[in-house]
Amino acid sequence: MADTLKRGGLGAESDTDAIPTAFADSMAKAMEDALNVLLNQEGNPRVPVDNTRESRDRRTMFLAISRGIIDHLVANQGAFKIRDNANNELPVHITIENE
Repeated sequence: MADTLKRGGLGAESDTDAIPTAFADSMAKAMEDALNVLLNQEGNPRVPVDNTRESRDRRTMFLAISRGIIDHLVANQGAFKIRDNANNELPVHITIENE
């Protein structure tokens, strides 16, 4: 398990890898994977996983969502509280690592 939340990026359009390094192992990639699982479960065609213009356009939406989520979590780290079994708040600070 990673210890850093990765927003993701598109990488170069000229990248010959179907999944550019900037996109791999990111929250946005997890969203693309989840979409394909759900489409498959419903008997629908999966979205292509390549570096075409169509995929890059779709990935832009996933990147925007993942960046918004991670940025929001980082900006509101104080909202996370750790409590013991008696519901007492423990004096710890959570730091969300991200790239």
